[in-house]
Amino acid sequence: MTDPIRLEIFRAGLGLVVSSLTLSIGWLVGQRLTVTWNIIQKRRETEIANVQQLYAVYGEFRELSKTWRLIKTYNSAAKVDQESCQWSLLTRACALESKLESINIKLATERFLQPDVLQTLGLFRQGIQRLRESIRDNVDVASSSRGVHYDHFNDLAARVAALISSNPKGPCPSAFRASVQLHTIAEVELTDFNNSLQAYKITRGSINRAPKPPALYESASADSSSAVRQA
Repeated sequence: MTDPIRLEIFRAGLGLVVSSLTLSIGWLVGQRLTVTWNIIQKRRETEIANVQQLYAVYGEFRELSKTWRLIKTYNSAAKVDQESCQWSLLTRACALESKLESINIKLATERFLQPDVLQTLGLFRQGIQRLRESIRDNVDVASSSRGVHYDHFNDLAARVAALISSNPKGPCPSAFRASVQLHTIAEVELTDFNNSLQAYKITRGSINRAPKPPALYESASADSSSAVRQA
């Protein structure tokens, strides 16, 4: 066999090897990218489901707390069977806490959470528990009507919602880390909640007493004057 023919055979074989390697590498890279994208997509779907579940918990909390307040306020006038309603609402309040616990265990097992975030989750958990305890003790839910208790609970709810809406980065924590995080959330007590409420009162009082920036007044005044001239 002459040298030119051998050279052509070698070139053809080399081209086949290069093509095979290129296809194999492309397939492996494509598979890895597909798996990574599927994981990201699945985690995002889970986060969306968590957010929707939190919204449902918040809405049901408001519904139950306001219903209980109305029963306490107008019980005699409406001739409502308070004991029956109390047990019904107490059952729903217990179920509501269970829904929040499922959200907490998802967060604790799927994310690395900083101490301040764990504290916020624990405080929000305490806020939800106030509903069950108030119905059990036959007293009003402090956060059921507008006021500092109402705003404090909303502040906690907003912080938790913002946390769940954010995209988690990196791998999931180990089983030990997840267990510690969940324990830290559950360790937050009523005393911590009351301290947080007092701190919120001070902060809100400072904000309410602070003068608004002059630019806001000037802008509003200018807009009003412009609207009057145009009219």
